[in-house]
Amino acid sequence: VYLSVFWQNEQLGVACYDVDTTEIRMMFDTQETDNFLTLLSVIAQVQPTYVIISAKQDERILKVLQNFAHKPLEAVPEKDLDYIKFLPSIDFCK
Repeated sequence: VYLSVFWQNEQLGVACYDVDTTEIRMMFDTQETDNFLTLLSVIAQVQPTYVIISAKQDERILKVLQNFAHKPLEAVPEKDLDYIKFLPSIDFCK
């Protein structure tokens, strides 16, 4: 499962692609403060293999993602801790 995340001006956008079912799910521009409770809830529900973010993404969201990566997930004990993948910011343009 790939989870793409973009946060700007307190707006969170998320897209999830499940390679097993070939299903794409999206959450459009949802209000999100820098506590990232919505994002953490999405990550806990989806349990992505990889999280894809812009190389120029805000440091606050990166810190939250890195902290989450180091928490053990019972459902996937062999979870790859290097699961944050950076793409060029041009890939996230409107």
